[in-house]
Amino acid sequence: MANLTVALNSEGKWVNVDQVPTGLACNCFCPYCRSPLIAKNSNQANDGKIHHFAHKPGSDCTWSDESTLHKLAKEVLVEEQIIMMPILDGESEAKQLKFDHVEPEYWDEKTGLIPDCLCIYGSQKLWVEFKRSHEVDTRKTEKIKNNEIDCIEVDLNECPIDKESVRHFIVEDSKNRIWVYNSTTHQTKTWKTHKRGNKKNYYVYHDPDRHLAFDEEHNLINLLDKNPNYDYSKHKYYCINCGKELRYIKDCFEHVNANDDCSDEWYLINAAKEIIRHSFHHSPKYEISLYKNHSCRHLTDCIFANKEFCCKKGIESFDLKSLGYTICEKSSKKPGQDDVCDIIFKRNASFEDDIIINLTIPTQNKYKECSFRQIVVPLVNENDVIRLFDGVKNGRFLNFKNENDNAALPNETSKKMLRFSLFESGKTFIEPTPCSYYYYAKRNSAVQEYIFDGNSISSYKAYLYSLLLCYESNKKGCYCHICSYLKDNNTGNDQICIRYKTQGTPMYPLVENPCNCPAFSLNEDLTTQLKLEFNNRQIYQPQSKRLTPLESKVVKVQSKLEDVIVESLVLIV
Repeated sequence: MANLTVALNSEGKWVNVDQVPTGLACNCFCPYCRSPLIAKNSNQANDGKIHHFAHKPGSDCTWSDESTLHKLAKEVLVEEQIIMMPILDGESEAKQLKFDHVEPEYWDEKTGLIPDCLCIYGSQKLWVEFKRSHEVDTRKTEKIKNNEIDCIEVDLNECPIDKESVRHFIVEDSKNRIWVYNSTTHQTKTWKTHKRGNKKNYYVYHDPDRHLAFDEEHNLINLLDKNPNYDYSKHKYYCINCGKELRYIKDCFEHVNANDDCSDEWYLINAAKEIIRHSFHHSPKYEISLYKNHSCRHLTDCIFANKEFCCKKGIESFDLKSLGYTICEKSSKKPGQDDVCDIIFKRNASFEDDIIINLTIPTQNKYKECSFRQIVVPLVNENDVIRLFDGVKNGRFLNFKNENDNAALPNETSKKMLRFSLFESGKTFIEPTPCSYYYYAKRNSAVQEYIFDGNSISSYKAYLYSLLLCYESNKKGCYCHICSYLKDNNTGNDQICIRYKTQGTPMYPLVENPCNCPAFSLNEDLTTQLKLEFNNRQIYQPQSKRLTPLESKVVKVQSKLEDVIVESLVLIV
């Protein structure tokens, strides 16, 4: 086994063995078992010994450098929230990806897997697995692919066991990382990276076929909408973007003389402008469709109320012409503003009711904060442009009223609830449950139940905290998840009990689920962290009687941890 050269100090921070005093005076702890360590860093330059940390004699810690490197990597990713991604096909260099949130060892209830890190950016997710001696196995890879989960694997074998080295390796280095699964590679690639001269990489739209143009009478021609009365071979055509002459060939348009300056990006934007203007002036109606939220009818009396999730989202269409809009201006400015808007809809002399449309492509973002109603429409390919003939059906709607007066039922909302159940046999489960269970709870065969707000906490942490509550209530159950002797086996997701040799406990306790194990020892670090994290969170505990929320009462339950109050909702009969 390799020497342990890094450890945690009294403040929980990583330190190198050469940064601390010799012996127990180093005041350092094992990152694996949290027991005190002895620093063996003699100042004798030629003693031939490797500086390292050692456990006290008699310790049964099964530490390995693999465990420490894993912990360092996960800690760095949580702190930095940045990783250098693998190089994709068609790219000349790797790119960093910035995350909004990173959660280590997240339990994915759908697959039953626990990635090293779950990384969230915007509405997208990425799993990051760190490899030391074992890569992502076949079974896990199949589950990842079948569920279409974006996942990368970072090989740590060439990385020194030092936090700054790990930080540089994850954030700055692009070596030794591969895609386990990339959902975008299983779809049509419409955007590719190119390099021109000494300029940096930039994105260009990659679709050689153009189907939109003007004819000699400035009529907008769409080759995808064939007109049987129009002879396409007897007209001249001009580019919507650059105005230069085009030829009609093979059901598409191309420049008569090559024009590299007529970029595909600006073709998309200018074609979209012309389509919106043309459709508005030549159609009896022009619709915009936006999401309207139907708030839950229990929004005011629910302890788990969250306006963002306790609503039913529905698309509603509005005809601008029936609402009095009569003017559609292209490439115009709003009074008092310097920025040019792609489209402005107007319905009277007062510009307060104006609606702005800004068109954007993946290489730019035209959104700028303003008080007017604004629709930011993304254009990825020509299909997005063609769809604008029928109105604006897709986009980011800003400063629009998004509330609807019609209330939604609890089971129609996007609210997620998690229900933990402990049964007489000692078996435990945590699973999604509908909001209606909270409002009309009817006791099942479970000995103990807790319901959590699934939009505010991970299911695995809710599961661990529920186990802790059951343990403190002296309920019969398997508490291996919160036992200090449960350790990673470094061979996948299996975890072992490190006392199985000396105490006769099951080697793989999570498979056998032993109840009220005599060798159980509460993981104090984990439980302290859980209680602090769940401090003042609301938890619903159903009782035997079928009750409505108006018959419930919030009470405070004193936990065994001093100075920590845990909010728990208990129905009073």
